Amino acid sequence: MRRSLDKLSPSRSSATRLLPPPASSPAVAAAMRGNTSNDTSPELLLRSALWKSGIRGYRKHFLHLPGRPDIVFPRYRLTVFVHGCFWHSCPKCNISIPRTNTPYWEEKLHRNIERDKRVFSQLEQAGWHAMRLWECEIHHSLEWCVSQVHQELQQWSTNHHVSPMSETDQQ
Repeated sequence: MRRSLDKLSPSRSSATRLLPPPASSPAVAAAMRGNTSNDTSPELLLRSALWKSGIRGYRKHFLHLPGRPDIVFPRYRLTVFVHGCFWHSCPKCNISIPRTNTPYWEEKLHRNIERDKRVFSQLEQAGWHAMRLWECEIHHSLEWCVSQVHQELQQWSTNHHVSPMSETDQQ
């Protein structure tokens, strides 16, 4: 199984990209260094809520799938991406692009959106279902987000005649 998943991993392209501009101040540099891609507060909130609700059997930051999904349920072929509203241009939040170095940010955010589309398409073609939960949804309606994940797991279980969250998944 691992070999077939390795083929899905995106290859490193040598596409030319704009280099990030230097930080306008030491405070900005510190803030940007603080932006991590793993274990963000929305991710931690969601994983904690999933665990408390009894949803188990997931893996974090699964390296063998395109896009390195934040949460993966391998048995159910379900991936969950926790997208930051700024970094992935949430349509609900309508966050403005920074006024400093606007061309860089426009290109960067556009690349992120295009990469997200490509990753979701690759996962779908490989038979995986990809969910996207926005940072704002997690902060404002965590219970709804957990119910959406639970609903997807239930749907898969119903379609495949398997009991949802068996004892082995809950350990």
